[in-house]
Amino acid sequence: MRIGINALAVHEGKPGGDSTYVRALIEHLPQVGTTEHWVIFVTPGGKRQLHPVQPSNVELVVCSVPTSSLVARALWEQVVLPGYIRRARLDVLHAPVNVAPIATTTPIILTLLEAEPFMPSIAMPAILRVWWRTMRSLSARRAARVLAISEQSRHELRTWMALDERRLFVTPLGVDAKRFAPDGPARPKGVTEPYLLWVGRPNPRKNVPMLVEALALLRARGRPERLVVAGPNGWAEDAIRSAARSAGCEDAVVRRAPLADAELPAWYRGAAAFVFPSAHEAFGLPVLEALACGTAVVGSDIPALREVGDNAIEYIRDLSPSGVAEAILRVLDVTPAERGERRLQGLQRAQAYSWINTASATLEHYRAVA
Repeated sequence: MRIGINALAVHEGKPGGDSTYVRALIEHLPQVGTTEHWVIFVTPGGKRQLHPVQPSNVELVVCSVPTSSLVARALWEQVVLPGYIRRARLDVLHAPVNVAPIATTTPIILTLLEAEPFMPSIAMPAILRVWWRTMRSLSARRAARVLAISEQSRHELRTWMALDERRLFVTPLGVDAKRFAPDGPARPKGVTEPYLLWVGRPNPRKNVPMLVEALALLRARGRPERLVVAGPNGWAEDAIRSAARSAGCEDAVVRRAPLADAELPAWYRGAAAFVFPSAHEAFGLPVLEALACGTAVVGSDIPALREVGDNAIEYIRDLSPSGVAEAILRVLDVTPAERGERRLQGLQRAQAYSWINTASATLEHYRAVA
């Protein structure tokens, strides 16, 4: 069977959970589908993000796609990519990042990473909301099967997009246990001060300004931790800076660019706690990565984090600056024995998720529609 994967969303300068997911599929699918031939559509920059040596059953098709513009890339995928797909003689195509090339006649598996453009409570630019609603709806209508990344996300897709549940399946994300593990450098090189960590793209639903306000409350109580906010720029950057100024803790908030793959595990391990006070998540991959590194995790009490973290997370009972601060204190002010027990719970929970499992489940869907 010839299986195509649209990996055009993976390119240099675009880190994030969707890129992690696609790269993990490309790495692990050939391991579970050894008799299949894999055709991966990548940009030149995306190719550099993959392992330099690919298995013999993997064919990389490098596409000169305009990556600086979302609209230009999307138009290329709709107008030009179908020709590449036709020439590749594929039995099935996986579109793993929300949008599929609608004009192709090849059977499509579509992953919808979340339903947020359809949820009025999630803030985003109006033009993006209209664009994503249109393209995701058309793509879902065209797909033979739609994959969700959690049971909660499946529920939201069914509710907000009215998708036929007979075509909607769950394939949870995973974690790379070789990278994200308790063994390794205990903290980043050159970092000696204690810190709290947040990782991601700081959009409004992530509540990073609230976390900054919680930090100010902690420091007013004498806690020494600083806050490291790591990830690409998001729509909440001004709000983060404003919160730090208003709370008088600008010197305690460290804004870092996306951390390199090799650096990220040490940042997790070295954190006094990983804090994730989102108002909404479809999965919460950074939470899983932090647990796999043995780090204490504080997270908002929302369905997706309950699904992923179970009893391994300290949940925020009141999603407010004071509520976040109190939850952080509950993981910092513990005995060594309590800290060790929480660490063990996190490691055990992370073991339930692997990219091999994700790849195996995904392959079954390819076979079902080809």
